[in-house]
Amino acid sequence: RPKVIFGYAVNPVLGSPYGDKWKKWMEEADLVVFLDTMPTDSNAYADVILPDQTYLERDDLILPRGTSYDLTVFKRVPAIDKPMGTSKHAVDFYFEMAAG
Repeated sequence: RPKVIFGYAVNPVLGSPYGDKWKKWMEEADLVVFLDTMPTDSNAYADVILPDQTYLERDDLILPRGTSYDLTVFKRVPAIDKPMGTSKHAVDFYFEMAAG
């Protein structure tokens, strides 16, 4: 029986071939936490839903995938001045949880 299930931008109920097993595991777990930008079927089983920022709210570096010989840095700039509601960047949530 799982003690804690933590999901980040994932929907195992619909996105996994073992959706029924995930439902059972989430019902049995002591704590289910999801960090996501929008409601999903899996979030219905969560005890806590942490609001992640959407790509329009983030200030990120976008890392290229694969091999590239171009000396380029891609930076995402927020489209709005401040995040909506109480959303935070996922990294901020991780640092706060690690700090206790």
